[in-house]
Amino acid sequence: MRDLERLGRTLADDVSWHTPGANVLAGDYYGRAAVIDYLRQVLVLSEGTQQVVPVDLLVGRDHLAAVVDVSSAAASCCATGQSSCWRSGTGRS
Repeated sequence: MRDLERLGRTLADDVSWHTPGANVLAGDYYGRAAVIDYLRQVLVLSEGTQQVVPVDLLVGRDHLAAVVDVSSAAASCCATGQSSCWRSGTGRS
């Protein structure tokens, strides 16, 4: 995810992202710019070491769910084992 500009081009303008928990990154992010800013914060807090490895995918007509393993070498960042869900109405996340 280091190429955030390229990733941003794959996201819908009205993308939304939810990060669960009670930490500095927890919350809802709406719109391409907000999601990219969030991901930029993740890279800073993880000292550029965050890795997201897909474990399983569930693909439907309107939704994509991904179970991913999230890890980081930075002690203060990134819980392990997250699930993510995206709704895609236009073929984009």
